[in-house]
Amino acid sequence: MIDEELGCIKKFDSWNEHEQIEFVKELISRMAFHQQEKVNSFLEPILQRDFISELANRGLDNIACYILSSLIPYFTIYIQIEIIHHSFTEYFVIIALIYMYAHSAVKFRPVYRWIKSVRRLSEHLYRTHNCGELRYKHIGQTVKVAGWLQKPRIITNSDVIPLFIPIQDMYGVTQAVTKEPTLKKIVKQTPIDSIVSIEGIVIERISPNPNLRTGQIEIVVNKIEILNQCENLHYTTKSHSKNVSHCLANHTRYLYLRRQQNIEVLKKRSEFIHFLSNYLHIKHNFIEIETPILSKKSPEGAKEFIVPSSNLKRQFYTLSQSPQQYKQLLMVSSIDKYFQIAKCFRDEIHTAQRQIEFSQLDLEMAFVTQDDVINLIEEMVCQAIENICPKSALLERPFPRLTYQAAMKQYNTDKPDLRSAGTKDKLAFAWIQDFPLFTKTTQGVIMSTHHPFTTHHIDDADLIYSDPLRARGQSYDLVLNGVEVGGGSIRVHQAALQKHIIENILKEDSSHLQHLITALGHGCPPHGGFALGLDRILMILLGRLNANDVIAFPKSSAGRDNTVGSPGNLSQAELSEYELCFKS
Repeated sequence: MIDEELGCIKKFDSWNEHEQIEFVKELISRMAFHQQEKVNSFLEPILQRDFISELANRGLDNIACYILSSLIPYFTIYIQIEIIHHSFTEYFVIIALIYMYAHSAVKFRPVYRWIKSVRRLSEHLYRTHNCGELRYKHIGQTVKVAGWLQKPRIITNSDVIPLFIPIQDMYGVTQAVTKEPTLKKIVKQTPIDSIVSIEGIVIERISPNPNLRTGQIEIVVNKIEILNQCENLHYTTKSHSKNVSHCLANHTRYLYLRRQQNIEVLKKRSEFIHFLSNYLHIKHNFIEIETPILSKKSPEGAKEFIVPSSNLKRQFYTLSQSPQQYKQLLMVSSIDKYFQIAKCFRDEIHTAQRQIEFSQLDLEMAFVTQDDVINLIEEMVCQAIENICPKSALLERPFPRLTYQAAMKQYNTDKPDLRSAGTKDKLAFAWIQDFPLFTKTTQGVIMSTHHPFTTHHIDDADLIYSDPLRARGQSYDLVLNGVEVGGGSIRVHQAALQKHIIENILKEDSSHLQHLITALGHGCPPHGGFALGLDRILMILLGRLNANDVIAFPKSSAGRDNTVGSPGNLSQAELSEYELCFKS
């Protein structure tokens, strides 16, 4: 029966996909009806004749994957049986691993471990394991690792003395060792931080290193390949934290990030953002929506970056300083809960806590009160800290809530640090509420305290028309250890009120916001939102003094990206494409 069906492979090229799949289903169904003692004899010819690999090599990925998924239970049951001695192609092993990662059921784990242990080393593979992966259980296996060559160690120059070769990647460090003179010569002639691939056998380390996750093992090298030789560096990755100026580290930021402690910061950032996104999406049914970065000039309070267009002559975009207007328009469109990880841009003076380009978790909800938003944000932040930064201790929960007036009276600031002398290692959150809706400058100009889209306190509706400077707004800031890490408000959702604020109180032309005013008049629900500054909160949670430390490629204090050399100059010819010129 097997010979008959294996003969059908020759006809596969002439079959359509439906016929191919039906053949495979029939083959598997016949397998299921075989008695247990006959499964061995059934599987053996299939595997030995490389039936699965034949399908994979013919590009029939869907059928090959189907067969694999059907055979997995049999592999699991008969994993110790000698019928497994067959030749998987490396290509198909990758398909197998992807399938098993996607189906992480317990029953697949034994066969996953088995395939990893028996798969052949291929000339086309750079590595079988990363540099933080190998453990005591891997002893005896032939493996490949690849990464950055660190400084080799040798006790003497004798040819019989082993050379210890540390290899590093983002996952950790693995030590390799060789006594072979030819291999030792290759390593000694290779500059530090060159990219290498090493193949060898895992052995137990005579003197374990408890400071390394891979400290119980080392690799006896039988082959080394130089993948990319490093040119002379101004400094090594080991010297970043102490001996390298901040300016030099920013010019070669990629080398600064190669240091393990800096990689860990970026990993924590990724985990934190991933948790927030999942929390909103899975637990609270938020929809993640991207809004435009190229926008138009907005009265949100900050200076904006201007972007000329070569197609739309003498017209300009601005880089969005926040998704504020777009997310309000989403509320009008009936999107009930929106969020995104937003890039924002403000042409302002750079500080340790403020970048001209920054990231925020931005969200908006329809039919909510101020308490609804605050409670959601507080619960989300607390759970994120508990899961991602479990060693961080909250000083108080629920977070204290202070009015703006109380904060100014008690602490003389609207960003109070509630920690006392004995609690400096704690996280002290606080909500500041009831800000004045409007403030008057020294020149006598009335301005929005936050932005013109914030609505008034429920008790101050009459003051909007009679005495707006006494009106409180439904805005709320989240402060952590004396730093504002987020803020939000309940928005104006009535067209007439929004127009009154812009024209009669702020004395501005409302035409540039006519799109929003028109939308509010088309049926806008009450709504509110919040923006959490990711750079600032991560700076504090990870114990850093500068927001630059939690950003992969930050701007310098002068607002420059020294790694790529931006901003740059444009020639007059390039400017003329935009019909621009410099004043002489």
